[in-house]
Amino acid sequence: MLLTFDLSLTPRPLPSNFQPKPLHPVHKSYLDLRIYIARTLYRFFSFLQRVFNFWISKKKDRYVKGKGSSNPGFRVARISGGYYIKWGVRDVEARAMGFVRENTGVPVPRVLGFWSHRGETSSKIGSTSSDGQNKSETSKRRESAGPSELNYMLIEALPGDPVGEVWMEMDDAAKGRFKQELVRYLRELRALEQQPVAGNPHNGDVVDEVKPRYIGAINHQPLTDHRIATVPYGPFEDVEGWLECEYLLGYVAKARPQEVHERLEQELKKRDAGVVFTHSDLTPRNVLVEKESGRITGIVDWDSAGWCVEWWEGVKGVYGWNDGSFAQKLEGKDNITTPSEDSLLGTWRALLREVVGDFDDELKADEEMRDIYGFPY
Repeated sequence: MLLTFDLSLTPRPLPSNFQPKPLHPVHKSYLDLRIYIARTLYRFFSFLQRVFNFWISKKKDRYVKGKGSSNPGFRVARISGGYYIKWGVRDVEARAMGFVRENTGVPVPRVLGFWSHRGETSSKIGSTSSDGQNKSETSKRRESAGPSELNYMLIEALPGDPVGEVWMEMDDAAKGRFKQELVRYLRELRALEQQPVAGNPHNGDVVDEVKPRYIGAINHQPLTDHRIATVPYGPFEDVEGWLECEYLLGYVAKARPQEVHERLEQELKKRDAGVVFTHSDLTPRNVLVEKESGRITGIVDWDSAGWCVEWWEGVKGVYGWNDGSFAQKLEGKDNITTPSEDSLLGTWRALLREVVGDFDDELKADEEMRDIYGFPY
């Protein structure tokens, strides 16, 4: 495909068990150039739009906010009308997308290419010890310089707009269809079963099966979740191990009195929660919709997807609702975690609760832990 300087690409999506292709330096330079041009054009036209909106506001004596083009996100660039390139990604994101496409009817972008470029770095980020637990930050800093991989992923661009940007323009029929489809797709994801692992990620040994209820990315790999940690972490053999890790209750035990740890522990462990496949960033900016009909055209941004505790989809689904592109704040109120039922946030929480169940107590405990950690945790 001339678009990416790789003539061996075909329109067929990669399977979930694909092997990354090595990236030639010339190929990497070409991809970097395409990314640079795409990002530069995006910033230029965004600047022109802000200038235009400011000029219109001055003439009308009131602020005018234009919808404009959707934010392409972190480390992603639209290199043409039909394709995006994401860089700095992990292969588990592409594998999760393939896994979901192969086993559900959820509309997921096709992954058309995945390349790895080996380089040098001063540390090995996201290292994991032989027992499956993350090494401490001190251990990571002690790692000697060694090769690292910078991955590039080519994915198709799906039609539609982020539902948060068009929700107020949708009629009742379109909103009703959207609600039904979101609930159905979410149930399909949670019905997936953990698959056997082809090999041990630590020593290359063949593994015939994995223990049930493990928490981690696909194929028993570490999770990526910027709510939890700035580096990949895990995997964990059960819910208990995940909750007590150094990024959750393990940190609380070090940073707060024992009674605080015990109270949060009681809130998070009071029910025997199962483990399900979780998108882990299911917010309105990541669900694309055809606003006239309400048909969901795509669910994107699968970098945090994997197997996690069943209530985590609900907690993460309302995490970070300070994005003005979709958060419907109540008049005269700054707290957007207690929405009215007819707001988008109120609708979103109701849809998540319909599938996930009640997660209010876990959400409150998570909010308290975020206050203890500080951003981004």
